[in-house]
Amino acid sequence: MRVFEGFTFTILLLIGMRCSLVDGPRSLSRDRLESQEIQELVKSALKSSSPCFELVNIKSGAVHIGNGIKYQFQLLTAPKPTCNATYYGSHESNLTVHLPASQFARPVYSVG
Repeated sequence: MRVFEGFTFTILLLIGMRCSLVDGPRSLSRDRLESQEIQELVKSALKSSSPCFELVNIKSGAVHIGNGIKYQFQLLTAPKPTCNATYYGSHESNLTVHLPASQFARPVYSVG
C-alpha cells in the first residue's frame, strides 16, 4: 500500500512540476496585470517602499514560483504632489515583490 501511495505521489508531483510555474518566470497577461489583485499588490508595495511615488501604469510583469511567489514588474510611476519632487512627469521603475512561502514571513519589496 505504501509503495502505491509513494508511486501516486511521485506521478502527481511530476505532473504538477510539468504544469506549474516552477520552470522559470512567466509573463503576466495584460488582463492579469490590470486585475484588481495585481493593482492592489503593486500599490501596496509602492506605498511601502517608495511612498512619494504613485502608480501610473504597469507596463509588464512576470511571476516565478519557487520558495514562495516572486513578481517582477516594470512600472510607470509619478511623484505625488504632496512630496517635494525634484522632477515631474513619468518615471520608469522596476519593482520586485516576493511573497515568501512561510505564512509567518512578511512580503519583501524592492524598487530599482
